[in-house]
Amino acid sequence: MHRFKQVISVSVSVSACLCLSITYSHSHTQHNTHTHTSTRTRANTHTRTRTPDPTPALNLRALALARDPAQAAAAGALFRQSLALNPDQELAHFNLGWLQVVRDPADAEAHFLAAARLVPDKGGVYFGLGLARLNQGRRADAVRAFALECLNDPVFLVSPWWRQPALAALQSEVRAQAARGLAAVPAGGREAAYLAALLHWLDGTAGAGELLGAAHTAERVGYFSRRPARPDFAAAPVRLYRRERSGYPVLMRDLDLPVPVDLFDVQENTLATGPFRFLFPRKGWLPGPALLRLLAAPPP
Repeated sequence: MHRFKQVISVSVSVSACLCLSITYSHSHTQHNTHTHTSTRTRANTHTRTRTPDPTPALNLRALALARDPAQAAAAGALFRQSLALNPDQELAHFNLGWLQVVRDPADAEAHFLAAARLVPDKGGVYFGLGLARLNQGRRADAVRAFALECLNDPVFLVSPWWRQPALAALQSEVRAQAARGLAAVPAGGREAAYLAALLHWLDGTAGAGELLGAAHTAERVGYFSRRPARPDFAAAPVRLYRRERSGYPVLMRDLDLPVPVDLFDVQENTLATGPFRFLFPRKGWLPGPALLRLLAAPPP
């Protein structure tokens, strides 16, 4: 029963966020260059035949409809129509996953996995995967997915999403799993060692001296040499927005296309993304193949 309540609480929070974001999806957006699709398939459907590729229009129409919860089924049908023409579209898989994360979490999981395999360092894909698994009652699998989100983009360690009660209950498990993931990365280098120390510092189990020993940039060394107190990330203001894919019209070879806006509601910790951004490794520090190996690794 406890698990059922937990799953419902996450579903409600995500569903509410999807609805509330409709009003600000145009004015609170950020450019995102992750607009990958299969060059081989696009060449077959666009360059060789020289016929218009219908998938961008289908995807854009689906994204427009998805802003209205009453049109979710129609939006999903358009995404599926697009994927039937070209299954190697990260944009369609990613956004269909978010569309389905509450309505059909098993279907959402399949699409998040497909998106991750196409663009392993896409921000939000492992978080969505974790929510889809949590909404199926698979706590341990959800923890592993959330840990991958933190490894891919370490600033997610202090995301305001962790203030949701159902997710806050998992945070210590997620950080422990992230540490195990780091240990499994072969030749992770200095950034992996620093991130492992940062995890302990954020948990309060390591002091600034340990971070000073692991720091390898001038800004981090200077900061931890002052033996600072940990910033109060849990109380930081929140920035809410949805990401734009500004490169999509270029990649689709149609500059008249509108810029797509993802359905994922980003919640940024403004302390972590502002004055303390230097503390967190940048997204992409861990190569895509390493992320996919961790994704495919069997449970411990």
